[in-house]
Amino acid sequence: MDLLPLVLIGLEIAVVTLSMPYLLAGLLAIPTILLARFISVGIPVFLFRIWRDFTPHVVKIMTWGGLRGGSSS
Repeated sequence: MDLLPLVLIGLEIAVVTLSMPYLLAGLLAIPTILLARFISVGIPVFLFRIWRDFTPHVVKIMTWGGLRGGSSS
């Protein structure tokens, strides 16, 4: 049995061009994604405070904590 195909599973080579438009788009994507996540976590937490108590700063923790490798592409 040839082991080479088994070793190369998951290998990916990305060629990235570092030009100003790509760099600017990447830098603008970070706060945009954080803001979108803050809103998408904050609205349900705000609405559920009627029925449930949450720990202090739960929205901030869930916003930042959800970024552990979730944006891999």
